[in-house]
Amino acid sequence: TVTEADVVNFAGMSGDYFYAHTDEIAARDSLFGRRVAHGYFVLSAAAGLFVYPPKGPVLANYGLERLRFTKPVYPGDTITSETRLKSLEEKVGSSGAFVLQSTETTYTNQHGEVVARMTGRSIAR
Repeated sequence: TVTEADVVNFAGMSGDYFYAHTDEIAARDSLFGRRVAHGYFVLSAAAGLFVYPPKGPVLANYGLERLRFTKPVYPGDTITSETRLKSLEEKVGSSGAFVLQSTETTYTNQHGEVVARMTGRSIAR
């Protein structure tokens, strides 16, 4: 669940003090109607929902494609994610053979509304 402290801490860590994230009074007049979590906070925090922490086949994050923040995330919202494998490409690099995998991740709030969607790419063996 996203907390007020999460939003404040992310603003401090990222240096992103945009009023919609940090100023409750000014945010009332924004298109969101109140303070919202940073999109990149949602993306970063949600990584913990699908990243497998122990050593395994995934070696590194290769990047993101088609990232979209489709609905605001407010303090108090609970975010879940669902990831599905889109493709695997066998490659050979300077350190040997590897697989470039592509996944589609959808993030939803507690109401089942999609709040973000992205295609991720990672390197695996």
